[in-house]
Amino acid sequence: MARVLIGLWNGLSIGEHTSEEEYARHSLKEHEELMDAIEKGNSEKAASLMGEHIMRSYRDALTHF
Repeated sequence: MARVLIGLWNGLSIGEHTSEEEYARHSLKEHEELMDAIEKGNSEKAASLMGEHIMRSYRDALTHF
């Protein structure tokens, strides 16, 4: 799984109006919330957060193409 994810990652998915620092803070918050949901066994919340994270990353990545 890790190899698949690493292969998909194409660098920072920064939106047009986002600094690297803002991106890092937002991304860290997303990952912390996701890990919290997983650790608490809240699969519905984890799935929702992961979906939101993927879609945000997708939208941000499109700003570079």
